[in-house]
Amino acid sequence: MKNTHKKKKILFVITKSNWGGAQKYVYDLATSFRDKHFDVAVALGGNDELALRLEENHIPVIHLKTLKNDMNMVGSIKTFFELLRVYRKESPDIIHLNSSKIGLFGGMAGLFSSARIIFTAHSWPFNEERGEMQKKILRLLMQCTVFFSDRTICNSKNTVQTLNPPEFLKRKCEIIYNGIRPISFKPSGTFFAERGIEKKEELALVSIGELHESKGFDLALNHLAKLSHLSWEWHVLGEGKERENLESLIKNLGLHNRVFLHGHVKDAPTHLTSFDVFFLPSRTEGLAYVAIEALQTNLPIIASNAGGIPEVLRRDTDTTFVTIRDPNAYITIEKALRMKSLPVTSHARDKLRIEFSLAHMVEQT
Repeated sequence: MKNTHKKKKILFVITKSNWGGAQKYVYDLATSFRDKHFDVAVALGGNDELALRLEENHIPVIHLKTLKNDMNMVGSIKTFFELLRVYRKESPDIIHLNSSKIGLFGGMAGLFSSARIIFTAHSWPFNEERGEMQKKILRLLMQCTVFFSDRTICNSKNTVQTLNPPEFLKRKCEIIYNGIRPISFKPSGTFFAERGIEKKEELALVSIGELHESKGFDLALNHLAKLSHLSWEWHVLGEGKERENLESLIKNLGLHNRVFLHGHVKDAPTHLTSFDVFFLPSRTEGLAYVAIEALQTNLPIIASNAGGIPEVLRRDTDTTFVTIRDPNAYITIEKALRMKSLPVTSHARDKLRIEFSLAHMVEQT
């Protein structure tokens, strides 16, 4: 007998299409739900890696011409009306919003549709370096975003706590941790061999992330500059608007022979096994995908205790936590580098790999 049941349609919406944590999340959910026989489409700004990957997987992509990640009021109003047109044309059953700006204006536009509104809070803009009044306004706007949604997915307990919503809004929040697929790591040393460079120091530290203030790379540089008596080098895989500032700081600190900004590296996590220590110095973080990726390796981890990072790594005995904003954090980093010269053998990671798996995240979502 012919199945006459209409498939549910999910429209994912995200501000930017460059490849980052939120984009990876949207890609993983879109491809997973399509495989579970939903109709899916993704509306986004730009035509970068997320858009290309979705199109390669034959997932419809809707390019939002007005969408940029600034909070310009005129641009936001234009985005609001463009989203109204998209919602009416696509007629989704579920609208899944990602990023703070899209959550607010996409949620408001969603009130004029019959779709259920899901908002995923990847991080909050009021946790960034801003004036106190601006932070208060942004926190209020984010609480409004939760109000406009039928359900808000928070990727850590810390995400709910820092929003500090009234009880009736807290009941709308569901904590679902990010999850990833198993990583097929490249053979140790491949990263250096492919680039024709050599590892010169005893310990090669690695970080993966956008060159953004929130990632704390500038703070980490100042700490590492005080540890020049140790044999280390630091490789940062990622690109972003802070490149020029970081390059200037590296030069001023005399670290140009020890710190290397490699820019965007395709499938960066597959190269982790070429290094000796994973370093995550974030100022603020929702739930860092890279922390979960590091758990799939046998690398010791040095990580900031900011945001939801401890919720991922708290049970891993081979993780050293640092308060990256503390001027004396370099002391903890030094102790960790002196101790972390051997690969880890923590059995706790096996359980954590299951807890933070893509299959687990998709099932809960």
